[in-house]
Amino acid sequence: MLYKFRRQRLLPEFPIYIGGLSSKFTDIYDRRAHMTRRQLPRLRLMRDVAPFILNDETVRDTPVRGGRVYVLSSGMMIPKTLSNVFARRIIQNPQHSIFFVGYANPESPAGLLRDAGRAGEVALDPDKPPQRICSNIEQFQFSAHATRETLVAYAKRVSPKQILLVHGDPPAIEWMRAALSHELPAAEVIAPTPGVELDL
Repeated sequence: MLYKFRRQRLLPEFPIYIGGLSSKFTDIYDRRAHMTRRQLPRLRLMRDVAPFILNDETVRDTPVRGGRVYVLSSGMMIPKTLSNVFARRIIQNPQHSIFFVGYANPESPAGLLRDAGRAGEVALDPDKPPQRICSNIEQFQFSAHATRETLVAYAKRVSPKQILLVHGDPPAIEWMRAALSHELPAAEVIAPTPGVELDL
């Protein structure tokens, strides 16, 4: 998206920083570009976008200036990840913004930050003191996740004998278990206890 904005001159030139899984996925995207159909078949992100790569060390001392975009994965902002460390550097500055582009568990640091909003306080790391939120916080829905209705429709088409629900918070898993049990009464729908081995 940022590449398209630049190409269409919707935004001026600006430096882009990436780190964590976003840098690994960018590399994979480029290495697999010739293997799949693409809307922009000649696009190589590392070459054409030329992002700067942040790591555990540089994220702590990279100058934070306006007119830059930092695309840091770990949307839940788990403590010690790049997004957590970087967010703690900028949330007290009203000249900066944090944009969430997908789901964040309400109990995760990202969920706490998003829900506290501007003028609230949040402790993004339990080892650090709470900080007052002065930066702008926005939520966008760019998630690549399918809707739960789409997942149920897919399960109906495949019609498996067993379905294992391994991702999601308890209310979401229970909704999915009930919906799948209703739509596929012959299937065994299993919502395992985390950490417990299953013999299927």
